[in-house]
Amino acid sequence: MNTLEMNNVLEKAKILWNKEQIKVLIMLSLTLQIILLFCAPLRKRIRDKRLLILLWLAYLGADYVATLTLGSILANRFHNAGADLPGQSLTAFWAPFLLIHLGGPYDITSYSIEDNELWLRHLLSFVVQVSTALLVLVQSTLQTSRLLVPSMLIFIVGMIKFGERTLALRAASMQRIKHLTDLYSSNLILTHEIDSSHGEEKLILQGYVSFCILRPHIVNTYFIEPKVRHDFVIDHVNRDFKLIGVELSILYDILHTKAIFIHQMRFLVIRIASLISILIALVIFHISEKQWHDISDLMVTYILLSVALFLEIYSALSLVASKWMIISLRSQVKMGYKNISNFICRAKNHMFCRRSKERWSGCIGQYSLIQSVIMSKGQGSNWFKKTWDFLFRGEESAEVSDILEKTVINHIKNFIEPGMSPEGFPELLRKMRSSWITNTLDRYQLHEIKNVMKGKGFGECVIAWHMATDMCYFASNNAPGDNEEGHRREAIYSVSNYMMYLILERSSMMPPGFAELTTVRTVQTLEGSDIFSTGHPDSRQARVSLYEAIVGNVTPEYWPRCADTALPLVLNLLRRLKQIVEKTSEQRQWEVIRDVWMEMLTYAAVHCSRTEHFRSLSRGGELLTHYWLLLAHYGIMEENNANIGRRFIRF
Repeated sequence: MNTLEMNNVLEKAKILWNKEQIKVLIMLSLTLQIILLFCAPLRKRIRDKRLLILLWLAYLGADYVATLTLGSILANRFHNAGADLPGQSLTAFWAPFLLIHLGGPYDITSYSIEDNELWLRHLLSFVVQVSTALLVLVQSTLQTSRLLVPSMLIFIVGMIKFGERTLALRAASMQRIKHLTDLYSSNLILTHEIDSSHGEEKLILQGYVSFCILRPHIVNTYFIEPKVRHDFVIDHVNRDFKLIGVELSILYDILHTKAIFIHQMRFLVIRIASLISILIALVIFHISEKQWHDISDLMVTYILLSVALFLEIYSALSLVASKWMIISLRSQVKMGYKNISNFICRAKNHMFCRRSKERWSGCIGQYSLIQSVIMSKGQGSNWFKKTWDFLFRGEESAEVSDILEKTVINHIKNFIEPGMSPEGFPELLRKMRSSWITNTLDRYQLHEIKNVMKGKGFGECVIAWHMATDMCYFASNNAPGDNEEGHRREAIYSVSNYMMYLILERSSMMPPGFAELTTVRTVQTLEGSDIFSTGHPDSRQARVSLYEAIVGNVTPEYWPRCADTALPLVLNLLRRLKQIVEKTSEQRQWEVIRDVWMEMLTYAAVHCSRTEHFRSLSRGGELLTHYWLLLAHYGIMEENNANIGRRFIRF
């Protein structure tokens, strides 16, 4: 192909793009809205990196494409000003649909909590884009008024939806969320409704009321008296993590959806009015004259109207089946609303069979250090495979079993001394904050190990105990899952891998100064050694032989660049544990390991910032966040805002 032919092809492509670009862009915008609609609700209960990447691209692209398309329509109108071309009125009719797209689906207003802080930017965008769409409609009306009524109906719907999103972002910002009082005005009414409700409905009401009580702790605002807080919550929380799941689901909805408006009955009226408006616009357009329009333009218009109607119906059905509808109906005094709420719950249980764990992923990330090192040595320098796995391979995870939930709850109960009054909880919290391992070692009188761990950082201790747990797990006489004791060890082993996962993959959730660099250097040093064979990493016998070689033969000098790593601590701990293992029963060993991990989990939970706990909600949730809120249920929470004033909630 010579230069002249190439120029002709490029010129034709340019002409085609100028002619069809608005249609292509508006269909792309519509596609992104559909992706957001179906993918956004999944992210709070699915731990999948691929889903998050897709959702991130769709979220960023949706606003950009809609804004670009609206600007292209305006530019096209000015370019063809004064000419009553057949497709001009339809192109102007498409502009209000882009306001609907900018408003986004109900299930996602922000991708991350940082987006909520940018609500002023969205407010400016709201003013600019609404003005642009209005300018397009005014200019179109001056030429022809054939589609004025449906255009204004869609414009009003789009302006409302865009405005709702902006207000939701503002309400979910960190400064505003502390002062949300109207959302909780129905709290006292719902408290009396709990006893008359059953099953899923009762769980939702309990979760909502508990969330209202614990809101000062969750968003770090005013203080509630410990005794009032403690007496209520203890009566309702002793049912594993179901209640915690409801509360965190409510928090997620407030941070990332338009749920802030659902408790208001006028919101339901607006939703119904929007649905009717789109339906009327579709009917008016269908009966209007269309002989002036191109068939492709008509198809795009029908698709826009039909999909807009579908999205509105889908959102309405989702709202009806949501926990917020139940809360809204139950907060009304009239009996008819309560009957509707009961019917919705029965329909949900019958049609969807939802379980509490669907409110979050119900899984915890897993990272086995030794297994990872062995597998990485097997891959060698295959950088392409490593990059592919990093981007697209789903992370390993383990289900949070009932045994693990009971272990966590029992640990908290054991921490609270019999007869301890709520006034003693602040001191208990300070005790949890001051130590991540010494309390357990003192209780079991393991002074030698305590001396080994003395002065070591949190990250070093996690690595050392992770490898120690791995050694005991593979040397155990009971195979995983053989009996109840085997299930307990499996749960403890999953916590060990989870803590290792947190310090490597979620280091921002770890306590300040946990020596992240030391952790990274330790992993790199292990990968650089030749003691690890490329055999099967899950072979129990191979793993036992490996640890015997490490404990019996390897000295700290074996690894190059051993300084500034956790390896000396690992070796000392493994050797001390090996001596203790020979003197104590296997059950005793696992009791020590269990309590060590529970104490470290507690330490990490109370030191993790609220911001990081909030971030975890949009990527499937974390056990660490559930544990943090569970501590608050037992009255173990901060009281650093007592100077703001005391506010009592009594029942």
